[in-house]
Amino acid sequence: MIVFNTTFSIHESVTDRCLKYIQTQYIPNMLDDGFVTPLLLKIHSESTDGYHNYAVQFYASSLDFITKWKMEMENEYVHEVRSLFGEKALTFSTIMETL
Repeated sequence: MIVFNTTFSIHESVTDRCLKYIQTQYIPNMLDDGFVTPLLLKIHSESTDGYHNYAVQFYASSLDFITKWKMEMENEYVHEVRSLFGEKALTFSTIMETL
């Protein structure tokens, strides 16, 4: 299976608002795009002062599906997060394969 992970580094001043966005908009929109089985996780590793890290993981049908989605859709999501939270919510994505 292919796993698509987005890591969010969220400043404590917008954490509640950003997590609500993730749960009520980001995850449903990703499901509408064709991803499945969302999982929202808090990352308990070292972080920058005032920031907390979270990950949202989805399964995808194939690497080709994710590659196409990244080319067509990912920038819209990045732009939306940036417009809502500015530099207080940073993201990056990782594609992984289960072995």
